[in-house]
Amino acid sequence: MSSSPFNVPVTITTPSHTLILSEATPADIPSLCTVYYNAHASNPMLHATYGTASPAACIASDVERWKLDWHRPGRHVYKAVDAATGFTILSICAAKANTGAVRP
Repeated sequence: MSSSPFNVPVTITTPSHTLILSEATPADIPSLCTVYYNAHASNPMLHATYGTASPAACIASDVERWKLDWHRPGRHVYKAVDAATGFTILSICAAKANTGAVRP
């Protein structure tokens, strides 16, 4: 696995917040899914995708999908944690560019 730019967590301090940037682990999957759901809660497209399921059911289905998908080669997931609260406030998923392999 290639090295992460956050092998040692990076701390960023602003006048109002201190954020800790690091690579996420599988244990972070539930909080990452919750952050994603909450960030898009007012998006009509998200509601059309999830239908009438409860937020808890939507997050649970996302958690299961992420668990299956976590170990994809070249994928890295990063998180920003608010140092004051310990809450994950941002997640970013990055993958290596296509290597040129052609699908059948």
